[in-house]
Amino acid sequence: MNPLLRLCVLYAVSSFAAFAEEEPKPGSLSEEGNVILHVFHSADSKRVMLPVALQDDYGFMVFNDGSEDKPKLHIRIGSRKEKKVFEAYNWEEAKTIVAKLPEGARIHYYGKCLCPTYYTLPEDTWDKMMGLLKGRKLVYVEEEDRITCDCPRNGG
Repeated sequence: MNPLLRLCVLYAVSSFAAFAEEEPKPGSLSEEGNVILHVFHSADSKRVMLPVALQDDYGFMVFNDGSEDKPKLHIRIGSRKEKKVFEAYNWEEAKTIVAKLPEGARIHYYGKCLCPTYYTLPEDTWDKMMGLLKGRKLVYVEEEDRITCDCPRNGG
């Protein structure tokens, strides 16, 4: 290939890549400037991205990053003020993160419809998470859970 043509092609490709939209990921910011806590993908074959931006001062998610046979705890706690997402992979790490939150702050659960993200974790997982929040006197308002629908029939 002609060296000048090659240079033009490389420049064009790098220019397009620089302006391509970056896929949102936990810790990045939404268009509104809120920190993204998680990105779900639709349950259909289109795999539409469904970013979950933190709408509240604090929010948390609990995941099973393993399998049904070998569950692996993963907790995300987001702070809108700090524009950060903190991650824990065991209860001690989670306790350390929760200890840094202001006592008495309101915190919301972020999840998805139908099947919870923590499905197949040990049965006491939710109770342990609630115990951590109560230990810091955080206010979990159950009726204000933030649920993302990833069902194809609802646009997900």
